[in-house]
Amino acid sequence: AGGRWFRAENSLKGFYGFGLGYSSGGDPPYGEGACRAFYGDDRANWVPYEGAPCLVNDKSVSESGSLGRFNVTWDISDTKMLYATYSEGYRPGGINRRGSVPPYQSDYLKNYELGWKSTWLDNRLAFNGAVFHQAWDDFQFSYLGANGLTEIRNAAKAEIDGLEAELQWAVSYNFMLSGGFAWYDAELSEDYCGYGDAANNPISFCPPGSTNPTTGEVNEIGPLAVAGDRLPITPRFKGNLTGRYTWDVGEYEWYAQGAVFHVGDRQTDLRDLERGVLGDSFDFAPYQRLDSYTTLDLSAGVQRGAWKLDFFVHNATDEVTELAKFAECNIATCGAQPYTVSTPPRTFGVRWSRDF
Repeated sequence: AGGRWFRAENSLKGFYGFGLGYSSGGDPPYGEGACRAFYGDDRANWVPYEGAPCLVNDKSVSESGSLGRFNVTWDISDTKMLYATYSEGYRPGGINRRGSVPPYQSDYLKNYELGWKSTWLDNRLAFNGAVFHQAWDDFQFSYLGANGLTEIRNAAKAEIDGLEAELQWAVSYNFMLSGGFAWYDAELSEDYCGYGDAANNPISFCPPGSTNPTTGEVNEIGPLAVAGDRLPITPRFKGNLTGRYTWDVGEYEWYAQGAVFHVGDRQTDLRDLERGVLGDSFDFAPYQRLDSYTTLDLSAGVQRGAWKLDFFVHNATDEVTELAKFAECNIATCGAQPYTVSTPPRTFGVRWSRDF
């Protein structure tokens, strides 16, 4: 068991304006001194000077809190163990680069986990894994806004259920098999509206016709993403399997290896409209996804003493698929010309190394 107390502060002082007697060599420059001369040291009292903005863009966020962790284990035998863990985590808030966008708050994660560690077959087989449930509050969601500046918002709540497992099996003296797989159900548990209340807490109820409380604008379309939408970039399933065979010939140790990797389909963006704009058909369909893919890597080599020579083929089947898709600025503006990060093509290589 353990605990942690934290305090996080992040601030930015910004000013835009000019005033009587402006001089670039002044202290401070940019007319701030003139605003101070007219209105005093309290920047909250500054008003435009003859139509010029004595505008203060100071931003700050300050938070404190506590986190806890509790863990219990049960040794069933010398080769098998069960454990249960409850843990909490957070990421501190911060200041957005765009002055008109409010600061973002910390997000918090509560993790409930049950897991096991075990060996079998006279310790030739190791099988470990865990199942978990995570509650993610006010999670930080980033995207490219106007002029290509990244904006970070707090996006209400999400929940993640998952299963992760790994296997290592010495099938024989020469052959080793290893692999892992993971399953995730990562979804919004509340609607994401894209704005917060006066205290910058994320709002999750915003039907069409409701009003943004900070700007007074009428929300014509409703939430940007609804409860039940999948979180972006996270596949429901991914896995890998590697087989490695080694043998000796005199003083030389040879090996041959094959590795298969699979990643399931993923969402490109949290927001429904933007996800549709990035879709293959550009028809604003709300559920466009990045396709699942499977790749194969092959390698073989020889080692003698401190040196080693490897021959490899990455992506042996020359699988071409999208790993990510994005726009260089606000998707509503640049989404008709998306950029794609694809799998590297089939690559042959030779690598020589030596240990010193």
